[in-house]
Amino acid sequence: YIDCLKRLCKQLGVPSNKFNCDVFVQSGDSKLKKSAKVVQAMEKAKLEMSVIFAGRKTLLVLDDVWSHEDVEMFNFDGPATPLFSILLTTRIFDGEPSAGSYSIDVELLSQTEANHLFSIEAGLEGVLSTEDTEAIDLILEKTGYLLPLAVRSAGRYVKTCRTLRADTSLSQIADVLTRATNSSRMSPLIEILDCSFSFVTDETTAFAFKLFFSAFAVLFCREDILRPWVPWHAVKLLWKALRFNKDMKDINIALCK
Repeated sequence: YIDCLKRLCKQLGVPSNKFNCDVFVQSGDSKLKKSAKVVQAMEKAKLEMSVIFAGRKTLLVLDDVWSHEDVEMFNFDGPATPLFSILLTTRIFDGEPSAGSYSIDVELLSQTEANHLFSIEAGLEGVLSTEDTEAIDLILEKTGYLLPLAVRSAGRYVKTCRTLRADTSLSQIADVLTRATNSSRMSPLIEILDCSFSFVTDETTAFAFKLFFSAFAVLFCREDILRPWVPWHAVKLLWKALRFNKDMKDINIALCK
């Protein structure tokens, strides 16, 4: 939260030295008391930020909001006024909209939008042949049009395949994906993963857990590895490569929440 306030100060061109992360915690403080001190420090920082915003005509943009509390921590001027407004994007339904707010529902990706996003991520240029277009439709049918993350992942997968082997066609990649997803050996694994992470309600976070678990299982749980343990540095290396890769930004954000 403090980092966000400092970034706002930088955008406004004002000093940010008054904002810091110092919270006086004593050794005997309970977890509840420590949490209370952190909340008090955040509330104090919010009041100081409100003073900076006073009299400024501002549009504050909050991306991928998950709760009213998040919005309230950045509402530096109380209810929306002609000088201060908040534009936010969210993937959850707002059952209790704030007074004076307006909502715009954005539909899920259409096939045309998914094709466009896929082409950008896959690095496809120029006019595509009918065969390539059919292959893309097949790939997207397997990944789904619901999540932009799924479309982006499919596009990056295609780009990687063609980087490793430039002569690989879209039809060949689509065939590989189709055979993998239609394999009878995959169905039990997919069901197990779905059941194992059914308690995770957020779709992106659930996808992240399934992806990480599958990656660790493929790398470390193999018949050719006889030792019953895995080096800790190897686990950390894989975790870092998966979670903090720039292509995994959406997943990392979901996990942080």
